Amino acid sequence: PRVREHAVIILPLFSEFLDSSDVSVKNIASIIFEHLEGLSQIFLFWWVTGMDLRSGNLWLTDPFATYHSNNLTDSEEEKLAVLSADTGFQSVHKSMSVTQFWVNAKTSYPKLHEKALKLLLPFSSTCLCDATFSALTASKQRDLRTCGPTLRLAVTSLVPRIEKLAKEKE
Repeated sequence: PRVREHAVIILPLFSEFLDSSDVSVKNIASIIFEHLEGLSQIFLFWWVTGMDLRSGNLWLTDPFATYHSNNLTDSEEEKLAVLSADTGFQSVHKSMSVTQFWVNAKTSYPKLHEKALKLLLPFSSTCLCDATFSALTASKQRDLRTCGPTLRLAVTSLVPRIEKLAKEKE
């Protein structure tokens, strides 16, 4: 809707470009609108509305809010109610990412932790694939048989213990 109204102020660089050139806002807005409509149709084709992973799983992002429709069993709903009343977890939730929060909830709420990570892991896998691909394209070593350790090092969150590794090689 904003594109139709030629409200391009939300795009500062684009707005600056339009101010400094003699391009018609109306023509560009119609092209952008057609493009967005096309993207919308493609998204509708590939991702059916009923397949939205967020549906019934909003408790993942904010376990302290009340949702009427959750994809949780009765016992999981009870655990979520206990967790949402926990002020300690509430303060921790504000200071970390969603994934970190659910990893930290493992000891206190193992069932919710397990269910949350099953839903969150596909996103981290996509991030790891992207990071691995970027590392591969940046690497001069293109032979896939020998670049495994390099790629693993590029996507790991573990800090290598160089001293220990060096002692083992001696």
